[in-house]
Amino acid sequence: MSNRDLIEIRIDLLAVPPDTCWSKLDAISHRASHERADPDTEYGYALVEALARHGEADRAISILAKKIADVDDYGEGWMELFMFNLAAELRLDPAVPHIVAKLRDAENKADLLFEESERALVQIGTDTAVEGAAILFPQEDWIRRMVGCYVFQRVHSDLAVAKTLGILPHEEEPTVKACLARAVTSQFADEAIEPVRQVVLSGRYDESFTDLRLELLLAASLMELDLPEKEQWKVDVERGRAEREK
Repeated sequence: MSNRDLIEIRIDLLAVPPDTCWSKLDAISHRASHERADPDTEYGYALVEALARHGEADRAISILAKKIADVDDYGEGWMELFMFNLAAELRLDPAVPHIVAKLRDAENKADLLFEESERALVQIGTDTAVEGAAILFPQEDWIRRMVGCYVFQRVHSDLAVAKTLGILPHEEEPTVKACLARAVTSQFADEAIEPVRQVVLSGRYDESFTDLRLELLLAASLMELDLPEKEQWKVDVERGRAEREK
């Protein structure tokens, strides 16, 4: 489908009532189940966009509340992803517990579900979404904890800062620790600078994931704060950059 075709479809859907949009979305999902193949996802997301204009929250919640009987059913799986997208478009706070529950139940191979659940939580962007991300710590595996990190990074709120700072000292997995530290540094909160500095000084984080010295230098500069190691870190960061460029 060309971009022009997709634009024309989206324009045509402006005049289509919500019941018809649901019928069309059900139809492409049922076809995907029967054919055991991905549906026309561009058309599906265009239908979701149309449903969002009508504020179809209740039906989205009712679908998300259901557990998929067959995880290999293409149609059911894609309908679930479409509902993640609809919840995101509507910033649907009551959808958060259902999204988090499905994220926790998902198999590790469900990469798209991880991506869509993360995007939905970020776009919903409420305190409930932040609380949902916090549920993924400390017991969930690192993949789910990484989703939580990205939510903490992209939802800018006092609660996101507080939750991240509460989790950071207890996280032992190096990449997740680095992601948490980067997340809270990007919030530009004064109270985050010293805890992240201590992570850097400890060296117990994944330096290949992110250079927290650079993250701190940028944040401190923008916030007009001083760091005891500022001059040495500038030298170290520049040296590291030069070595990578060789």
